[in-house]
Amino acid sequence: MKQQNKAFLREALRLTLPISMQFLVASAVNLADVIMLGRLGDEQVAAAGAANQIFFLLNLISFGIFSGASVFLAQFWGAKDVRNTRRTIGMMYILGITAALLFTVGAIFLPRTLINFYAHEASVIDYGAGYLSIVGISYVPTVIGFALSVVCRSTGNMKLPTFTSVLSMMINIVGNAILIFGLLGAPALGVNGAAIA
Repeated sequence: MKQQNKAFLREALRLTLPISMQFLVASAVNLADVIMLGRLGDEQVAAAGAANQIFFLLNLISFGIFSGASVFLAQFWGAKDVRNTRRTIGMMYILGITAALLFTVGAIFLPRTLINFYAHEASVIDYGAGYLSIVGISYVPTVIGFALSVVCRSTGNMKLPTFTSVLSMMINIVGNAILIFGLLGAPALGVNGAAIA
């Protein structure tokens, strides 16, 4: 009985530690953005925060879609039902990309209207609209990456999503430093630099 408990605990840790690491990395990226933008001023931090509320809504929708699909995906994968595994992955992509496209269209064409839901100062809306119109371009690739991560986790591949999360965090932090502050000869873009990174 003790051997079964040890095996269960090892398997649980193998599955949960990489997922926990991914959430930690995502939080670290947001923290790095806030710290770096904080050196520019309160308005830039507020603008990025308001714009990130839009992304948070997309994340909630994506999380709901992909969490529900991951239950079916794990079942079909465990039963070696390739046809339904592929169908589930296809549905994940269709629903996720559709949601991301709607948010992208709003971010690019209605950034001021969307930011106005979360901020009311003119300067914050200006900064936030610029940030949102840039970062909105990344919504579809981000959702695709999120879907791939869920597929990997549901099929037992925990290392790849964790590695890519850590790599993307490092690229984002370095890109932030270079583009926000104008390091290494790059132009100092401020809040827009954070969006590009």
